[in-house]
Amino acid sequence: MHHLFNYKNELRKGLSDKVYVDRLQNLLPSLLDELGNDQELRQLLISSAESRLKDTAQQISRHLSNDSPLSNITCAILLLELLLININIYKNAQDDDGVDALLRLPTRISNLSDRLSLAKIPIPSILLPDNFTAKFTRDYLSTLSSPSSKVSSYPLERLHLLGYVRYSERFNNFWSVTIKYCDKHKKCYERIRLMLLDLTPTQLSTYFEEFLNAVRDSNRDVKDIARILASLFGEIDESTLDTITSVLVGGSRVLAAEMIMRSLTLWISLSPHSFTIFRGILEVWTNTRFIKKAPVAQLTLYSTMLLLLIQRNGVKRHIPRNLMHESIVTHAIPTYLSLPNPFSKLLGMLVAQHLANFDGVDRLVFGEDAFSGSGLGRAEIQGVIELLNRAKTDDGSVPDPIIEQPPEASTSSSPEVQEESDSDDDSIVGYEIDEDKTQVNKPDSDDEEAANDPTILSKRKIGRPVYIAELNDMLRHDGKEGNEAAVSQEVALKWAAALINDKREHRELLENSNNLTFTLLTLQDQFALSDFEELRSESLRVLVVCSPQRAGLCLTQHLFSTSLSLRQRLTALHALGLGVRELSTGTSTKITNTTTPLTKKAIPAKVANDSEIEDILKEFSQASISDARTKAGEAVPSVTRERKLRVGSDKPSKPLIVERYSSETTPTPSNALEQYRIVDRQSRVQNVKFHHIASEHFVMPLINEMWFALNQQVSIKLDKEFLGPLLRTLAVMLWSARNAPEFLHVLAPESLELVLALPQYVIADSVSVALALVSLSDDIDGGRTLAESSKLPLLRRWAETAYESLESTPESRTCAALLVKVQEIWDRHSTLVMATTLSVGI
Repeated sequence: MHHLFNYKNELRKGLSDKVYVDRLQNLLPSLLDELGNDQELRQLLISSAESRLKDTAQQISRHLSNDSPLSNITCAILLLELLLININIYKNAQDDDGVDALLRLPTRISNLSDRLSLAKIPIPSILLPDNFTAKFTRDYLSTLSSPSSKVSSYPLERLHLLGYVRYSERFNNFWSVTIKYCDKHKKCYERIRLMLLDLTPTQLSTYFEEFLNAVRDSNRDVKDIARILASLFGEIDESTLDTITSVLVGGSRVLAAEMIMRSLTLWISLSPHSFTIFRGILEVWTNTRFIKKAPVAQLTLYSTMLLLLIQRNGVKRHIPRNLMHESIVTHAIPTYLSLPNPFSKLLGMLVAQHLANFDGVDRLVFGEDAFSGSGLGRAEIQGVIELLNRAKTDDGSVPDPIIEQPPEASTSSSPEVQEESDSDDDSIVGYEIDEDKTQVNKPDSDDEEAANDPTILSKRKIGRPVYIAELNDMLRHDGKEGNEAAVSQEVALKWAAALINDKREHRELLENSNNLTFTLLTLQDQFALSDFEELRSESLRVLVVCSPQRAGLCLTQHLFSTSLSLRQRLTALHALGLGVRELSTGTSTKITNTTTPLTKKAIPAKVANDSEIEDILKEFSQASISDARTKAGEAVPSVTRERKLRVGSDKPSKPLIVERYSSETTPTPSNALEQYRIVDRQSRVQNVKFHHIASEHFVMPLINEMWFALNQQVSIKLDKEFLGPLLRTLAVMLWSARNAPEFLHVLAPESLELVLALPQYVIADSVSVALALVSLSDDIDGGRTLAESSKLPLLRRWAETAYESLESTPESRTCAALLVKVQEIWDRHSTLVMATTLSVGI
């Protein structure tokens, strides 16, 4: 009671920052009952923490550690719950570091869930990640609503970077809170719009897509959604045109929802750039090769969007009268009419009729019965027409009545404009089609290699794919069986890497990269094709290089999927590691063949060419080991008082990281697979700087997925055979991301926290990650940022334990280098380290 009385007096009079932190660290954990029940103490703590929330959050974070006593953890949970209920956590966070400290707390609590469960300590509902995000969002929006407050888009960037956008329930929670709050506080719409427009195009497109996902299942009508779109994202202008267009052509499933499609087209029609978007969609829709190869779902999506835009007044008034006479349109319509799929043909006819008659003048009419009746494709096209009728009320006009269709199809009248390929009525009236007889892939005239390939076993030759969507279909060999399916997959795999490389600057690759990545990743060698693993792995690597923002993120998000085998997950890691290497240096790594058996029991030593990742990692690590070698006798850790660190004898080299670019002698291509590697190797990466995308699309998503798995929220086995290669890939990513602006303040602390929580059986690979972090921190700022954190003492203790367990293994050299590096930073910044050690009680 005496301690409690004195503590209350100190809180009333005011404490210095140092004493305040000391009391949180050493006194408050002994007052758990009082913290839960003494209202005066609780109110005093709220008042004191309100002005020192950043220090409080950092101290709570230190309590939420596996090394902390249960009393400290319980104290942190009770204090955090008290603050979340009673104060605006964003407004009092003080700065970006305070925001960082707060947003990391849910993850730290989740990491302790097993220990808390065993100790029967409940986690308050407000501390669950979803509820915490909702609270933070409300406080952020509340601060935004205040006209005198200064706010930034940094919290939105951190929500995106720390993984709160990777799991839809969290992100939907963010948007549901935002929309409800803005409905009550209209001025907040404008402030949040300014914050959104301050994000990078990639971040903005993610927020935009997830907004559409959030409102898709809501009870809001079309006009309400369009109003919110205009309020949150503003009128589409030059700064947002590319972002919105990329989402529209990206093929996201959410776009197929009727309410979303109608809302989007209504919103787009209000922009002066609406015709630019319309023209972009029209260019895709009129591409003759796309028409022949695209799935029906994509044809339906683009056709419906065009039809909706045509009937919007904002778009209609910009359409030129001679649009139907443009070459892209005149070539596209006969192509649609010649399609074997009746619904696709009818879609082309419907769009052509609306394009020609956009201003109400009947220039092209296929007849009253062209889209009525029954038969193949008729029900689907009538559904599209009904959707268009419903959409006419979106801008205030009255829909046309839906006329009951006759039970049988009638003979259609000839169109006013006759197309050469549509001279009889059978092209309009539905009839049964044998698609196997009509859809024949003909080899390209210039593809002599494919035409004469002796491995093609079917009766007809299958030509190389020319479109990404076609490549995806050939890999899946939908509708094909036997030899035809095997040949389709073999030809697709043979040309996949070359085609992806050719399409690297095309919007087509952006649209289809997610689907293609998933198809390649889940592909099974059911036909026992030669070089199957080599071709698939090479294709995935090139896909990561040519579409890093989408393919890299897609692979990362599927790493812990229960539907993937160990082989497939290792292939994904292999592609990520080599792709990151090429993105950061421009140096392509040649894939070597392997004879490793594919059985589960045989998988683990060098599967999926993991030796290549090891070689790259050794190349990076060797510089650190060499640099540490000269200091081994000068900085001997206490754990090795009477023995020297054994680190070899090569001379150190500076700088630590030496890149070898592609100025080396180029080998002569021996086949098509080699040819694409040599041609335009550097141009593949000239428009993408890896350090700009490393955090958002590679390192942080991988760390977030690992935390998600370690918290036992996935059911796959986290054994050494998987975690080992995963950590080696993470280490390569970190070495490659050394120039990322977020490296010191985000990537290094987040990665280090993960390493310290990993199981003992992967400690050798964990050491490689830790060495990358420490060496790069030392190289960038002399290790000052690391010394200022509370992690350095914990890291030294962990490294000493690791060295003891690895002393008689080859990995001891890496661990020795890590110890020397840590000790060097410790000695250089001993004052900072001591201050941190005293403040956190380590």
